[in-house]
Amino acid sequence: MNTLWLYLRFPSLQLDLLYQELSAQPHCDSTIKTGAEPAICLIDNQKLQVCQLNKAAQQAGICLGHNISMACALVPDVQLIPYQPELEHHQLQQLASLLYLYCADIALDAPAALWLRVDPMLQLYGGLAPLLLLLRQQLPRVHIMLGAGHTAAAARLLACDRPVTLPFFTPETMSNCQNGAKTQIKTTAAPLASKADNRTPPTQLQQLATNLQQASPADCNLAASPLPDDVLQQLSALGIVRLSQLQALPKAELSRRFAKTLCLYLEELSGERPSDLQFYQPPEQFSAQLELLYQCEVVAQLQGPLTLLLKKLQAYLLQRAQHCYLLELQLQLQQGEPLQLSIQSAQGEYQYQRWLTLCQLQLEQLKLKAPVVQLKLGARQTCLRPEQALALFDRSTTALTPAQLQSLLLAKFGPKLLFQLNTVPAHRPDKANQCLPLSSGTVPPLKTKNRPISDTSYQSACTTTLASAWTTEEAADNTTTQGTAAKHKGKTPAAKLQHAEDHNFDLFRPAFLLTTPVPLQEPIQLQPGVERLVSGWWDGQPIERDYQIGRNCKGQWCWLFKDRTGWYVQGYFA
Repeated sequence: MNTLWLYLRFPSLQLDLLYQELSAQPHCDSTIKTGAEPAICLIDNQKLQVCQLNKAAQQAGICLGHNISMACALVPDVQLIPYQPELEHHQLQQLASLLYLYCADIALDAPAALWLRVDPMLQLYGGLAPLLLLLRQQLPRVHIMLGAGHTAAAARLLACDRPVTLPFFTPETMSNCQNGAKTQIKTTAAPLASKADNRTPPTQLQQLATNLQQASPADCNLAASPLPDDVLQQLSALGIVRLSQLQALPKAELSRRFAKTLCLYLEELSGERPSDLQFYQPPEQFSAQLELLYQCEVVAQLQGPLTLLLKKLQAYLLQRAQHCYLLELQLQLQQGEPLQLSIQSAQGEYQYQRWLTLCQLQLEQLKLKAPVVQLKLGARQTCLRPEQALALFDRSTTALTPAQLQSLLLAKFGPKLLFQLNTVPAHRPDKANQCLPLSSGTVPPLKTKNRPISDTSYQSACTTTLASAWTTEEAADNTTTQGTAAKHKGKTPAAKLQHAEDHNFDLFRPAFLLTTPVPLQEPIQLQPGVERLVSGWWDGQPIERDYQIGRNCKGQWCWLFKDRTGWYVQGYFA
């Protein structure tokens, strides 16, 4: 199969994408609320002339190249927006990222054009017409000028001199294409595309694809080529204005009379020399920005623009099967320094609805000192999304997970008001437990195993160990264990403790520790087995305690110790 390149020109890229943002932003203009299309023009900052305009401005008589005075004279309420080459280049990269899912060979031609090498994809999609239909479906509101050729240089020359406009289709037409017509494209080489897409291009699009493949750059005007102006003037002085006239001349004569640039360009057109293209590589991190068409003085008005950015983030993460833990949102104010927000998710999310909830909780606490004119969103700490096995009849999947609840609390109250329990490898129970800020990280897994004690009135003990993070081997240097815990059900507590003592089970630690040990003031039934703890001589806070497990008259299992001053209650088992 011969090589086939598509060259896509976007003559009004910034203005076209502006309409997509209009649908997501609240408008103060009454003409927009009633559905009438306003006249919008983009003004070149250097020439102060109209460089892009919409259909309403064209119908009012405004043309490309008009100055600001002429545009305002024709349409007094015309909306003038500055043309931003950097923004348009950023939008071009976003289009390349969107199309990268359907075509791997994409090259950028700044400020607003793309090359697509489509010959490897024709077999997958069943021809050029279905691929053009896919382009229109992915870019429904963007004006596209097309050119196709067997080389990248030929495709660009055709798109600049004799472009073919990719038509817009009504929603009904697009729906019919997606549902599949009765007459489908018959091809034995595209079973995957027919199963995946099941769409038939309109007749108009099929004829357009045929015309693109049959077009020849021989009759194109050389003025549309990227040749330098001095070379074009020299050729024009000789009466050479078309490519066919230039190709009829001997190469030796051309290399002798003209600059080397001309011969290199002819070799690129014929395919003898590859074109120097800047192929697109997907970014490692997500970044998007949005210019607001109004001065946002109320935080609630940011919901629409922020939703648009978060949907782009969701598409980015879905393509890569990733989720994100941290977002950085920047609010550019009309005056003053921008506001920086960090939105965290303890579990990692990719759905825009969940991120929108977290963002709204933080935005509600803001007080804007000046109107917001721009939003910037960046994704940090992304990783592959783990697969989740869900039960077929489990209806509890819509409930919040502990990590999601933690994210909501952080976004609502901030990290300074939330704390978490943590344990450190310390022998003294009072030192082993700590209360750390919730944003300082996840609690490390505990090493002590939980051994439940069970009888008729006590079903579960030590379900959550919060008192110690050290094992029997780690405590052997400072403690002497004579009895620990029980394992089997149906035995008395004394028998269970004796069984644990014989088999050297791990140490028991209660689920609830008292901040300060309380003197024992009630009768208690002690269980066999004593754990002696002698530690802390190195920091001036030594302890010498004998710990035992007991049961009071209320049926509570207590963790007691005895020192030189008497008996104390250290905690209670769950």
